[in-house]
Amino acid sequence: MKVKETYKSFIGAINVGKFSYFVKLDKDGIEVDDKELLDRLMYFNRVVFFGDEPFDNKEEFCTFIKKLVNRKPEIKIEVNTKGMIRPIIIGSLPNVIYNVNLLLKNSDVEYDDRIKSDAINWFVEIGANFIFYIKDYDDADEVNMIVQEFCIPKTKVYLAVKGEANSKQLKMLLGICKNNGYNFTLNYHKMFWPKDGRE
Repeated sequence: MKVKETYKSFIGAINVGKFSYFVKLDKDGIEVDDKELLDRLMYFNRVVFFGDEPFDNKEEFCTFIKKLVNRKPEIKIEVNTKGMIRPIIIGSLPNVIYNVNLLLKNSDVEYDDRIKSDAINWFVEIGANFIFYIKDYDDADEVNMIVQEFCIPKTKVYLAVKGEANSKQLKMLLGICKNNGYNFTLNYHKMFWPKDGRE
């Protein structure tokens, strides 16, 4: 896999405070041998994959996850994805937690290029978490539309502020979450560990 960097830190959203080993995937990263990476991950109970979309190379990535779980059955793996590609092989593994960051219109990406119904329906069925970054009430309306359209359980929906969070935005965020029965999450990495979430 192409890896840009790895480090140890605490999860900053949803499963906040869990000590984990972070693996940042990047197409411009260094090719890391599976065995070398597996050997490193054996020392941790939780691993977070983020960066480039892991399922762009889904066969390679999913095969690696399967190997990891076979070597350490108790490990928990968090995979951050844009929810546009359905994984293979690993869907039924209880070890894998999917955090789906569905892009909204505020991303300036066309609807058909960010909303893939087949993949989203699969992530809903498997019990993934859905994170939406909002900046105003229009974004919240779009979230409501997507949640309704795909029957995403509200207990699996997390809203966060897009960009820097000031007190006015946080008040808006909490109000929207209360009114709709959603969860909220903050970017604790930026708040407490400005250097990419490191200690």
